[in-house]
Amino acid sequence: MGKNNKERTKVKVIEAKSKSLFGKTQMEKAIEKYTEQGWVLANKRKIRNQDKYTLEFHYFMSPEEIAKEDRNKRNGYILTAVIVLLMCSYSAFQAQVAERQQAAEQSTQIAINRTERAYATQTATLWTLTPTFTPSLTPTETLTPTITLTPTITLTPTQTFTPSITPSPTITNTPRPTNTDSPTNTPRPTSLPAGTTYYVSTTQANTRSCASTECDRVVALFLNDEIEIIDTNVEGEDVLTGTRWMQGIINGQPVFIHSSLVSRTRTATAVPAPVNNITNGGNSSNTSSQNVAPPAGSNCTCSADTYNCSRESFSSMAEARACYQKCVNEGRGDIHRLDGDEDGQICESGLN
Repeated sequence: MGKNNKERTKVKVIEAKSKSLFGKTQMEKAIEKYTEQGWVLANKRKIRNQDKYTLEFHYFMSPEEIAKEDRNKRNGYILTAVIVLLMCSYSAFQAQVAERQQAAEQSTQIAINRTERAYATQTATLWTLTPTFTPSLTPTETLTPTITLTPTITLTPTQTFTPSITPSPTITNTPRPTNTDSPTNTPRPTSLPAGTTYYVSTTQANTRSCASTECDRVVALFLNDEIEIIDTNVEGEDVLTGTRWMQGIINGQPVFIHSSLVSRTRTATAVPAPVNNITNGGNSSNTSSQNVAPPAGSNCTCSADTYNCSRESFSSMAEARACYQKCVNEGRGDIHRLDGDEDGQICESGLN
């Protein structure tokens, strides 16, 4: 029994001071503390040259404490074994996982290698040319060329283009006579046959490049001048008496003239210009509706520039226009320069 207790004796060694200024010393306190806990002071030795002692305490365990300690040791052993077992199991599991992963990788690599080998074999099969036909040439026949190429097409020019230049007609402007007071024109018929010769029925009429007084003037015509009409019903500018114009030909050139300025028959005597004469853009300054007898101005001289638009030269506008018309009829034109801007209006500002 004593042997078992000896084996189960605990030993504790401490150092404690032996002096204190107030109250108990550190050594006394240590002895008191451990004694109360069941420890027995077994040995006390003074440390040389120091105020300290080495205290050795023994503790004798009871059978209950021994049994408890044994249980605790067994539990510790069991816990340690469990931990070791768990660690071994985890290591084995990790090894199995690694092995399976390695096996899967190897299987994948094998499949990839097989696929690559199959693809390489197929590609090689596709791109391998194996000659299966070997022609055998045996000279048994002599080929003689029998085709002769002979040019048989002859290009011969069959058409010659020769430019023909037709000179443009020369248009000569004749001086225009002065309009005189006259009665209003009788309206022309609404339709006239085309392709017929017509005659100017007023003292002076201008032909245009289109059916409007805004278009360029082509040539001036005078009383009873002929014009060949090719279209009698051309819609154009409305000039007092209507919008019907005619298209004619003068020296091969197409011109337009208002239908109120021409007639199918010649005028027997000189007829003064109508109120709606359009020689100056369709407006006329003639307002008289009575026939005027030839004024004294018709006896004027046309050999030199003698007169002007003044009361000293003419007593009235009618006399000035009569003189102007006389010189035009004699082929002298506007020798007295009574129509300075050549618009067919004589002495537009009146007689000074």
